[in-house]
Order: sequence, then C-alpha cells, then structure tokens
Amino acid sequence: MTSPLKRKHELSVMNVFVSRLKKAAEGEGKRFIGAPLDGQDAWLGADCLMSEGSRFAMAEFKYEESDIRSENRKPRRLAMCKALCREETFLGEHLACHLIAWSIPDEKRTIVLNGYAHEVCNAQIWGEQNGLDDKAYPDPRCEDQSFVDEFLSGNIGLELEDFEAYVSWLSDFEESGTDSIELIIENPDEDAIGALEFASLSELKLWMDNNPPRPTPPRSDPGPSFGP
Repeated sequence: MTSPLKRKHELSVMNVFVSRLKKAAEGEGKRFIGAPLDGQDAWLGADCLMSEGSRFAMAEFKYEESDIRSENRKPRRLAMCKALCREETFLGEHLACHLIAWSIPDEKRTIVLNGYAHEVCNAQIWGEQNGLDDKAYPDPRCEDQSFVDEFLSGNIGLELEDFEAYVSWLSDFEESGTDSIELIIENPDEDAIGALEFASLSELKLWMDNNPPRPTPPRSDPGPSFGP
C-alpha cells in the first residue's frame, strides 16, 4: 500500500477524469473535448469545459471533499448562489451543466460529482447570514463511471444555445462583462504536436460537427499463442 499524499492534487484529479471520459468516448466511436478554462475559471466558476458534440457542461475540480469549503474565498460564487435563489429559472440550467467534482481517497481514488449549487450554495459554506439553504444536497451525487455513461449518452449538459445563455448569465457577475469562452485544445487528428484555438463555443461546435472522430483501426492479429 502506498503512503498517503501530503499535497493537494486537484489538477491531477481533473486530468484523470478527463482522460477517463476521452477513453470511454473513443471506445464508443464518439468525439469528446475536455478543455481547461485557464484564467476564465475566475468568472465561470469551473476549471474544465466538456462536450461530446451535442451538449456542453463544465466542472470545478477539488482534490477532496473537504476542499469544497475553499469556494467561500470567491465573492462571485456567493453572488451566483444568491442569484440562483432569486432566479429559479436558471437553477435548472445550472444543475444540468455546472458541476463540482472531487476525489475520494479509497484504493482506486474514485471521483464524485454533483451540481455545483448542491454542494456550495449553502450556509455551511457561506454562513447563515446570506439567506442560503442550511446544508448541502448530497443525494444527487454520482460516481465517475455513472457520470461518464450519462454524459456520453447525452443526458447531462445543455445544448449550445442554452449553455451560451447560461454563460451569458454568469457574465453578469463579472465586471468586464465578457460572455465568450475561449479554448485551446490538442488537435486530436494530428500525430504531431499541435493545438487548435477557438474564440467561442460556436466555433468549437462547428469544428466538432465538421470533424467527426476517425474510425478506430482494427486491432492486428497477434498471431498464434504459445502460452498456457
């Protein structure tokens, strides 16, 4: 058994999760994009954007559940939580596409996800003076494999128009007023090192529509086996 880790590894948790989704998508012959949001996380409240071509979602990643409390250092997130209490029309959209994820330190370090508001928008995180729910809502939590299956089936996330409307709503809490997401991703169809740049989600969606994944080549016959 390995020794317990002493540092925070939320970026590693994100990378492991995105890699799992990508492998699962390839196994189903689907295109999956999991792109870091870089500095845009400050106003989006998420570290990574995810899409399987028809729906979009984003997730904030934490190393472990106890690290969720650190969200109380982000005033924009409190403003969002209060707004979700006032504007229930956006709560459904939020829970469909805006997630928070963390790892559980068991033997294989699994990853758990829930709607961001279900975990963060409560008095345990922000204090009782802000008029939020008393505690988190853990019931909708799902483990990584269940999320992967549902996401690749198109049952999680929002279609582009609705997702862009939600992102535009989030931009109301940003002083600069920006509402466009920019992305840089690896070119999945190139063997050489290279990157693709997108100035908007519409550009990404257009590229995904016009560039379906290549068929997986058949595995070569390994020949006769002389093992037991």
